[in-house]
This record gives sequence, C-alpha cells and structure tokens, in this order.
Amino acid sequence: MGILRPMNGLSLTTGKTVERFTEETQAPYLTAGLAQYGADYYAVLGAPIGGSSDQIRQGYHRAAKLLHPDRYTGDEQGQRVATKLYTNLVTPAYDILGRGQRRQEYDMMVRLLGAKFVSSGLVVAPQAATRALLSCKTLTSLQEAYIGAVGQLACRQYEEISQGLARTGELSELNLAYLLSNAKLSDPAHQDSLSSGRIAQPSSVAPSVNWSERHFERGQDFLKRKQYREAVQSLREAIRLESGRADFYAHLGVALMRQGLPGMAKAEFQKALALDPAQALARQWLQMDTPKARAMAGATTGKTSTQSASQAKQNLFAKFWSSLNKPI
Repeated sequence: MGILRPMNGLSLTTGKTVERFTEETQAPYLTAGLAQYGADYYAVLGAPIGGSSDQIRQGYHRAAKLLHPDRYTGDEQGQRVATKLYTNLVTPAYDILGRGQRRQEYDMMVRLLGAKFVSSGLVVAPQAATRALLSCKTLTSLQEAYIGAVGQLACRQYEEISQGLARTGELSELNLAYLLSNAKLSDPAHQDSLSSGRIAQPSSVAPSVNWSERHFERGQDFLKRKQYREAVQSLREAIRLESGRADFYAHLGVALMRQGLPGMAKAEFQKALALDPAQALARQWLQMDTPKARAMAGATTGKTSTQSASQAKQNLFAKFWSSLNKPI
C-alpha cells in the first residue's frame, strides 16, 4: 500500500522566476507539473483544462466513488489514504471548479499563467507523458492529443490507491505541457517561425503578468462583493509578492475591519501610512473613533446580542403572564 509523498516530475529550464498563480497549494501531495505553480484542480478531478461542466461533475463523482472508505473495508491504511485524498484534494477541487464564478476566476489565472510561460521563456523537459503534446505543430492536433492523454489517465486515476498521486501528478504534467504548448502555438511570433523555419524566440510582445496587481484586483472585487475572508487572502498574497505598496495594506485593513478585527486592521493601516503618509484610505479609517469605525464595518454583534437578550426576557414574561391568567 502506498503512502502520501511529495511528487517529483517535470522539470523546467528558465532564467526567470514564475510566480504562483493561486494562493492555495497542494503540497505535500502534488508538487510537480502545473501544481508547482499553484493548485491544479483539473488534474485532481481528471478533467481537461477548459472541460465542460459535465466533465467536471463526472470527474468528481468518479473520484468520490473510487475513494469511498467502503471500498477499503478491512484495509485501515487504504481508508486513511483515501480519506486524505478525498478531503485534501478532491473536495477543494470541486469546490472551485463546480461553482461558476470561482471557476471563472481560476480559469482566468490559468490562462494568464500560459502567457507568463511564453514571456519568461520556459522550456519543459520532455517526459514520456508529455512528449506527444510538445511535438504538436497545430492547435487542433494539440487539443486532440491532450484530450486523449487526459482521458486515458483519468479513467484509472484512483482505481489503485497506491497509484492515485502518481497518476494525478502525471495529469498535472500534462496540464503544464498543454498550457505551454497552447500559449506558444497561439503566439503569432511562433506561427511565423514555423512557416519560415526559424527557431521561435520568446515573444517580445507577450504580456508580462503583474501577479501582485492581479491578486490586489481580486481582493478589491471580493471587498465589493462582501466576501471578506477571500479578500483578506488575496490581499495578503499581493503583499507577499510586493510588500512596498501602501494601497495593498490599506485595503487589507479595510477587509479586516469588515471582519470585525479592528486591532489587526489598525496595524495594517499603520503599515500603509509608514510607506505613504498621505495614503487617503488608511488615514480615513484611522481618524475614525473605534465605535464609529465598528459601526461602518457592520459590527452588529453587540446589538444583535442585546436584541436577543431583550427578546428572551419578553418571551419569559409572556409565559409567566399566561400561566397567571390560566382558567382554574
């Protein structure tokens, strides 16, 4: 019976560093292929990148069925491994890919990563599972080879619990090779090189993705939608990638204040002002007195508790009055 180990696989050669495209990580379970740059949810569900909702749903049900503890009755270690795979990999993957808005955001980050690969000049070291994809000359042939390769691995991905991680790692390697090949074949400079026989160079016009700015934009969007926990995660990732932006800290302070954490929020506002004493958002919130700030943050916990206590007293009095007025 296999155990959960970090994966070793596809290697990349580049003179530049490619930043992570998600805050989430699947280590120590998956660290190869696309998973080394962020969470590879498609590999976990055995579905191709850009697959249909039905393919996502089928992948989830297939994984859930094959990793169900009842399949490992009498095999304590098998049950333990299956539960870990389902809980730590499958469930989070379906939570993202099974929800329209979350999947759109994730797919956007995946597409941007492909462009980043081209602009950074990444080279995938050919492996048995990826050689066919890397040799494709057209987008059509690439798509056919990719779909076929994913299908062959996905149908037996979790059949043997000891091979579950290895096959998921292979799927992640396929996803990485597909993203890189797809981005290159979609690049006009690469198409010109194919027709002229020249060796393709990284496109000078390929977009350079500012990942810290992307996370900041996501954080602002989460704030607007009142998804404060997600906003905090995105803004912290933006700060991790670029710690010198006062507006990052100011918006993180707002997100924390909205969560009812004024102490932590104040620390972030102070960091923002240390970087930029004129930062308007941080100054605005720090100038507020605590009760007013908490009111603006929607901290109604105390009010709700008072109302609940008052209502309880009223109910108790009503019961007491009713018992006194019962007919004898």
